[in-house]
Amino acid sequence: MNNLKLRNKIFLILVLPILAIFMLSSILIFEKVEKVLNMDKTSSYIEFTDQMSKLLANLQKERELSLSYINSYAQTKKDDLENQIKLSRLSHEKLDIFINSFYLIKKDHKLFDKYEIFKTNISLLLTFSKKSKNQILHSTNPFIKGF
Repeated sequence: MNNLKLRNKIFLILVLPILAIFMLSSILIFEKVEKVLNMDKTSSYIEFTDQMSKLLANLQKERELSLSYINSYAQTKKDDLENQIKLSRLSHEKLDIFINSFYLIKKDHKLFDKYEIFKTNISLLLTFSKKSKNQILHSTNPFIKGF
């Protein structure tokens, strides 16, 4: 250190603390960025859960109205049921749109597999719903009742 000029000594005395501050602050900045990314991830999962919950709530209402419709032998709740079916389809479409833009589902294979199972079950539920609705409509036909 004795061989250095005064200018270089002052430079070293100033630069070393600045480098240390820069390194420590970069670590803190990296941690903050990581927290923000985790918060975005959590927010996306919450939005996914919300969309899924809305769809399931609409399907539950549809199920209740279907039971009332079947119990009344297709005499009541037909309009309510049709409106609820439309709401359920709309919720399903919104969920599909969200899933297409939901980047985390493509990274998380476990979640993607569960969603594929869910889609299969929903499609089975929709086909069952259509079959039961058609069956009720045919059974309430006055020409078929006598047979």
